[in-house]
Amino acid sequence: MTIEAELKFMLVNHGLFESMADKVVEAVKADPANASMQGRWSDKRDDYPGVVFAICWMSARSQALKIIDSECPNHWARQVFVNP
Repeated sequence: MTIEAELKFMLVNHGLFESMADKVVEAVKADPANASMQGRWSDKRDDYPGVVFAICWMSARSQALKIIDSECPNHWARQVFVNP
């Protein structure tokens, strides 16, 4: 599975709708803090050390909270991203 696909998979499994997970992934990819990942989102997750995906996941959690707070502040899954 690619890094991008794994992020979406985990976001959905943590309670986000697929459409919201897509927005989160796009926000993660656009975040300047993740510039070093540009061109690597389609690489296989297993091609990198686990810490690389862990950092991507931390970014995804942060972006998920921003999107939840702006679009659906009462979303039941919010606490999942606050307290992993």
